[in-house]
Amino acid sequence: MKQIAYNKTMLVTDLILTSIWILFAVKSTPGIEYWKIVVIFMRIVLSFQLFDCSRWSGYCAIIFACAYSMLPGYHISGFQNAPFEMIYYALHIVDWDMAHELGLHPYAPIFQISIYVIWGLLTGWLVLMPVIILIINKNMFKFPKWAWINIILFALIALLGLRGYTIYDLCTFWVVGACYLPELYWIIVNGRKKSLVAAIYRNKPLVYYCAFVALFLCAMTIGFKNFYIMRPFGLICFPVIFYILLGKSEGIRDIPTYDTLFMCISGSLYWFCLEFRGLERIIGFVISALILIIVGVRLAKFTSSKFIGISLVVGSAFILYPAMWGMNPYTVLDGHTCLYMKKWRSYDGVYVTDNFDGKCGLRDRYGEILPMKYFTIDILDGGRYQKVLLCCLESISDDAACPEEDDKSYTFFNIHTRQFIKIPDDIQIKNISLIRKGVYALFNEADTPAFYLVMPEYGGHGDDGKYSMNFQIIDKRSYPAPIYDNVEIPEDAETLLSSDAKVRLISWDTGLGGTSPDYISCIQYQANDSLKTDFFYPHSEGKYVCATDLNRNGYEVYDGSRIDGLWQIDSEGELPIYIVATYNRASSIEGNTSVYALQFDDQGKLKKKQFLDERGELLDVVGRDYHIPDWDFATDGMGWNWIVSMDDSTQYLYVAEDKYDMAMTDRYDVYHYEKGRMIYKGTAAGHWLHPSVRKFDYLCCIYRTKERLYRVDWAASSYRLSIWDSNKSMGDKPETIIHNGQARDNFIKFTNDSYTFIVPLYRKGQGDDFDRVIIMKDSKIIKENEI
Repeated sequence: MKQIAYNKTMLVTDLILTSIWILFAVKSTPGIEYWKIVVIFMRIVLSFQLFDCSRWSGYCAIIFACAYSMLPGYHISGFQNAPFEMIYYALHIVDWDMAHELGLHPYAPIFQISIYVIWGLLTGWLVLMPVIILIINKNMFKFPKWAWINIILFALIALLGLRGYTIYDLCTFWVVGACYLPELYWIIVNGRKKSLVAAIYRNKPLVYYCAFVALFLCAMTIGFKNFYIMRPFGLICFPVIFYILLGKSEGIRDIPTYDTLFMCISGSLYWFCLEFRGLERIIGFVISALILIIVGVRLAKFTSSKFIGISLVVGSAFILYPAMWGMNPYTVLDGHTCLYMKKWRSYDGVYVTDNFDGKCGLRDRYGEILPMKYFTIDILDGGRYQKVLLCCLESISDDAACPEEDDKSYTFFNIHTRQFIKIPDDIQIKNISLIRKGVYALFNEADTPAFYLVMPEYGGHGDDGKYSMNFQIIDKRSYPAPIYDNVEIPEDAETLLSSDAKVRLISWDTGLGGTSPDYISCIQYQANDSLKTDFFYPHSEGKYVCATDLNRNGYEVYDGSRIDGLWQIDSEGELPIYIVATYNRASSIEGNTSVYALQFDDQGKLKKKQFLDERGELLDVVGRDYHIPDWDFATDGMGWNWIVSMDDSTQYLYVAEDKYDMAMTDRYDVYHYEKGRMIYKGTAAGHWLHPSVRKFDYLCCIYRTKERLYRVDWAASSYRLSIWDSNKSMGDKPETIIHNGQARDNFIKFTNDSYTFIVPLYRKGQGDDFDRVIIMKDSKIIKENEI
């Protein structure tokens, strides 16, 4: 097989790809552990060993492949494949729409495919390419026998493992110890005769690589940290240094003076045109690009290498110049990663930059949008619905390096229109409070709401398309009713009204969430002779349930719920108590029902009343989780109104008991309002059942046929069958009650004199269900009724 030459072109390509991996690998974690430095150093050394045909190259290729596959965060099963995700998200600066179409959401299948493709290509080059070249060139296992000392390291790892060291420590110990074997060998054999520093200096490719890395890192630092003074100096001097390094790397002894002067002019024009807009900028870019192309052609002619000329033009125009001006994809993080890092960096092709004194600005791939004078920049609504509104916290005083709380104000910027949302100049916005989804109260210096900011096109249903830019700033002085009184309620929303007609609860499914629906619930209530409308959020840490009251008290507002029940308890000497049952679903099989007791306080706000449970604990909410299919099968779809109910005659509240994990028994914890709270009174069967069938441990199943209703309970250590006519309810007296049922393979057998009733052991749709009730007399089947 023909050997593969690892020539200078291969070396340069390898170093470029390796540098890209290093750049994003280092950026992917907040700190650089020592084992990362070791792995990075090992891969760079491997490139030069392949170029020099070193006999140690095979050993380093093996060690690097093992380290790459074992160390956390560097392989496909590592922590979110961080380096490759970083490369993927850098595409958002180049073309946000294209990157979004590839799959912005980290759980989208196309996103995972994109990461795997990037990982596969780069891993193939970093790990497999050196191994393949060495095997084809028959240089894979020519390292000295002394290198087999690594076997001792493995043995030591095994001993350390027996002593309880973690795999992370073991991998680190192996990499740190093994990667220095070539260097140790060189020092032992040649250390007395040759200088290691001199040997490195004589390795010209290594020296030039270090010089190029230092040059570009300096350029990126100037741009990323916004060193204004260094930008003109860098754009004048760095292109010349880049030209000299490229020329010297190809052996040019005399660097043409005019070419270096032209490189200075090209960088100066780039700096000059970025300070202007319009025609001046276009002219400056065109002249700068023409000069670069001319110098690149001349350099290619001097060195007889088209690759060097192209490298000068591409490296200067697309890397060196933009990096010094801060247009650097390396600064980009995606919005989803920022949810974990609590910082917003990139959205819709726009990303946040910061300078050396910690102030922030806004850029896109075309240039600066907002100057770096803001202390924080964030998406107002967290980015859930791709809103385009930014909240910028800035200092009123330009001289304030770290402003006090009173020296801060908010401004609002529309990303798509690239305009600030206008607020009167004489009012400073000092605080922001979420009133409801899509509506914010803006507080002035006196800490009173001066304006309401309304998001566009928000009706609670969500929209995958672009939102319109019609943001509304509503002056409270010209808007008599609070903004949260104008809630848009769909026509198909479910509505419940209290007995005194003072509280109305409305809820609806937004259509979002899939198997875990996203519900919105609203409340209309009488307060101070006026009708108020607000979002209803009982699932919160606060004592109140209206969104406005919760936000004003600093509590987090959770998602809404479907309202399943509303009852009223009238207590002598007190305002009415409103019992509210809410429903939420975690998945297609996991449901939750919660119950709250509410009462108006002295300020006209709905406040939670506490429950005293069977353990003597005071709770703001009672309820339970359950498996939806199990309860549906057990009750044949009849039991959804049983989970929470109120006995109007006694005003006792029945809540499904939370005795078994996710399993319903059809027995209930009973509460009664006494002494200012709901007090636990015991456990009982449902009040809707006839007294003759209320004593049981748990419900097994209910079967309905055209003629009869069959209920099977576990009572007194055996199965019990209760039978009603199909036109009757379970509140009526059963026609027949049969005890001592016996379970068989897939049925339960009940005997009553000469009659035998056979019902399925398994619930309808589960197990080996034969889907019918069989009635026998004297061992002969007289009737079969399908369930």
